[in-house]
Amino acid sequence: MLGHAGTIAVIAATMAGADVRYDTEDDEPSALAGWFAPDLVLSLPDGATVRTAELLRDGRAVVLDLAGAGELGATARAWADRIDFLTATTDAPPAPAIVMRPDGYVAWAGSGAQSLEVALAR
Repeated sequence: MLGHAGTIAVIAATMAGADVRYDTEDDEPSALAGWFAPDLVLSLPDGATVRTAELLRDGRAVVLDLAGAGELGATARAWADRIDFLTATTDAPPAPAIVMRPDGYVAWAGSGAQSLEVALAR
């Protein structure tokens, strides 16, 4: 049984406490919403690299724009006193944009500025 990658992933997630999915109160949540954020290596505009977990060290939520959509930054500015906004790229983005809670869970994943605004208002 431990020879299967899927079984090992389930056991590891359970042991780490990452098998919990929170209700995001979204009518049509993305596959990521409510789950622990994936461990991504991100390339920043200045050429530096950072992992998703490193972005949460300040204890603030993070809006992560993985598609470079400028409209998301404009939407996120209204919450600049409570969240951080970052544009980055990664080899295999799981969504165009992600809102990560300070505890590392994905509060929202999607692409539209309007749905991001609704998620941030929650």
